[in-house]
Amino acid sequence: MDVGSVGLEMGAAIAIGYFGGRWFDGLCGTRPVLQWVGLALGIVAAGMAIVRVSRRYLRDADRSDDGGTGDGNAGL
Repeated sequence: MDVGSVGLEMGAAIAIGYFGGRWFDGLCGTRPVLQWVGLALGIVAAGMAIVRVSRRYLRDADRSDDGGTGDGNAGL
């Protein structure tokens, strides 16, 4: 996944959580409890996407800085 697509992934995670919770609320008759739970889970999933992309970006930047060895202390 590219860094540019993380915004789309975040929006999709939040929307799926919100509308999925809303749908479950309709089935269970618990409005709006599951809607808010789904929204919270969607926000957590979006945050996890940011962390995942940030780690990958930093790992790739570290590799390019030290000649591709992956060792952050190669220049010391």
